[in-house]
Amino acid sequence: MAIWSGDPIWIDCDAGSDDAVGIMLAAGANLVGISSVRGNTWSGQDGLNDQPAVFPPSDSISSKPTTGIASDKMSDAAQRHAGQLVLIALGPLTNIAIALQHHPDLAANVKQLVIMGGNEAYNEWTSTGAEFNFYCDPDAAEEVIRKLAGKTTLLTWECMQRNPLPQSLARALVQKDSNKARFVSAICDLESVGSKQEEGWVPCDPLAVAAALDSSIITGAIDVLCRVEIKNPDKRGQTYFHNLAEELKTSEFCGYMVSKVTKVDTNLFSAMMKVSTDD
Repeated sequence: MAIWSGDPIWIDCDAGSDDAVGIMLAAGANLVGISSVRGNTWSGQDGLNDQPAVFPPSDSISSKPTTGIASDKMSDAAQRHAGQLVLIALGPLTNIAIALQHHPDLAANVKQLVIMGGNEAYNEWTSTGAEFNFYCDPDAAEEVIRKLAGKTTLLTWECMQRNPLPQSLARALVQKDSNKARFVSAICDLESVGSKQEEGWVPCDPLAVAAALDSSIITGAIDVLCRVEIKNPDKRGQTYFHNLAEELKTSEFCGYMVSKVTKVDTNLFSAMMKVSTDD
């Protein structure tokens, strides 16, 4: 089953276990770069709940880690793949905002930006009610949404909650006899997820990666104007949306065009997760 697009992709992520699963999902794609940004708190000695390495060092990886500024490296990749590069943002948007400031041509060179972030309702997990990634750097979120208007696909926190993976997949990965499945099960505590009564596993970052790799995973989306709150200190980072089909005049809502995902094909996503954990 061919599930990965041939577009070059760049992942900008923080240090979360679901970020690691997202990277693993993209390993079979045309992944040209990974950059890190501050976000989730480091967990354990290895950042992944102290899980032992299950794969020996390999020389088969074509690229080795390099030093440099993330925003510069990202821009270099966009120039090499002008009009083709798909950026996937799994953490705060700081790196991408800096790249847009220092390299104005990045906006033209990027084909698409897929963001896991933003909120449709008040989020009680942060002091301003914003989704975590936008809460960490509201100014960066506002700048990126503004400068990449028309090229941005947004998967909000609520979108993730509405589209959980079935518990049966969590149980299948727990029982699967492969190193990758055991790794995912351990860092995401899938044994606990699979035993719960309520339905669903919500792997936010892997879902955003999957949507970037195969757009057919997105079965529902609407074009909306999006505004990120940066002026009100009590609401910084919150996102507001205006549906273009509504009667409110567009000129009365200061926002920027994004495609807001509403529904995904969880069966296809599950299939992608199964394929990516075969080894």
